[in-house]
Amino acid sequence: MPVFSKPAANREWGHPLAGEPEVSVLMSVHNGGKFLPSATGSILRQTLRNLEMIVVDDGSTDGTWQYLDRLRADDARVRATRLEAQSGQGGALNVALGLARAPWVAILDADDVSLENRIERQLAFVGQHPGLKGSGCLAYYIDDRGRRLGKSTHDLVTEDDYRRYIRESRTIGFWHSGAFLERATVERLGGYRARFDPAHDCDLLNRIADAGVVLIQPEHLIEYRVHPKSLTATRSAEMRLKYEWVRACTLARRGGRREPALSEFLAAWGAAGCCARVSRWRKAKAKRLYRQAGLEYAYGMPIRAGAHLVASAVLQPSYAIRVFLKQRL
Repeated sequence: MPVFSKPAANREWGHPLAGEPEVSVLMSVHNGGKFLPSATGSILRQTLRNLEMIVVDDGSTDGTWQYLDRLRADDARVRATRLEAQSGQGGALNVALGLARAPWVAILDADDVSLENRIERQLAFVGQHPGLKGSGCLAYYIDDRGRRLGKSTHDLVTEDDYRRYIRESRTIGFWHSGAFLERATVERLGGYRARFDPAHDCDLLNRIADAGVVLIQPEHLIEYRVHPKSLTATRSAEMRLKYEWVRACTLARRGGRREPALSEFLAAWGAAGCCARVSRWRKAKAKRLYRQAGLEYAYGMPIRAGAHLVASAVLQPSYAIRVFLKQRL
């Protein structure tokens, strides 16, 4: 279990506000110079002013740290810590949790953008839902230049939806960059578990959901940036397996069983019958092709995008058509 402790004093810059912040915004960044000013600026321009922004530089080798050093000098709400060796997003966010003081923590990835009323609206939402342990929000998809390409949807918006998810043992997932979590619950659960990287966010969200109600606020409050290189085959396969492991662990916990070790999960995954393997390949391939089509269209490759969209619809028509109709602006 992570120890949420304050890093060495000579590696932390920025001082806490005189009063207690209402929200702590947590961000980790590794060589994020290109989009970091946009991300941090979107937090410092929030309509809710009484917040702190805690940024962990996760072993950057570009000018990220120099930028953060200047930023904290300009705004007392900024606190920044530098890690000499890269620990991964989950490890870096655990460090940020150790510095947070507010009862609620909001997450923002270093290449995404929060709409100016995001934190105010999310704080109001949890205030309207007593007992809520965490929430997320909807997102607009943007490209490298900030152009909006589409929008997300979700069906986890009421407590009845939450109970249905739990009853049907469905894995809960939403954009980590829009997460708004009760700090005490996150700390009690031990924060992010590095062994689930890059699915550490999904693992944490489902453990929070086991502890209490988690909902999606039905408002588009962040802009999620998509990149041309974000769907490499190797990374996609790794993420798929880790998310499936998270799902297996979630099902085990909710069934009162021990979480399977990764080796146990992989053995069971590989032992599946031929029909099951074909079915899961078809569904995973359809989703990857759909996402790839969206990226190709956004970056000026309409013919390739069309071909991959058609292929996705052939493999899983119910998914491709439903998502396409919902995600249009």
